Amino acid sequence: MQQGNRFAQQNADPNWVQDGGLGVELMGDGIDNIADGLQDEIAGALARGNIVIILLDGGKSKDDIFGFYVDGRNEGDTPEGGRRTYSLNLTPGMHQAVVRGKKTDEGPCTYAIIIMEGMNELVKIDGNLNINQEVTYSFTVSGI
Repeated sequence: MQQGNRFAQQNADPNWVQDGGLGVELMGDGIDNIADGLQDEIAGALARGNIVIILLDGGKSKDDIFGFYVDGRNEGDTPEGGRRTYSLNLTPGMHQAVVRGKKTDEGPCTYAIIIMEGMNELVKIDGNLNINQEVTYSFTVSGI
């Protein structure tokens, strides 16, 4: 029995959208609002801050969760096995980003992080962490 066509913009799940989902990603709420498997992704012009940071599970087994902190402030966790994009307003000068391994089903927590100011990559690296292990990245915001 045909139930008709269901439509949604971009890569959103049409069943989820037409059954009451938002169909629009709300940045910074820590929720996958459009059911595309990504949390808080930012599509170019929707970035609110001068710094965009992407933190993701970089391993083959998508099972890791990471805590993320900037200058001592908790910016929220990544979704399990997924990616989270943080859009922050940071003043010019030195800053510190901390990635903490929080959960994995097997082996180390494998991550990739990119920190950008406009189109300028300030940090782009991947690595492995044990649960509760942290790594700190220092970066400078130019403010230009």
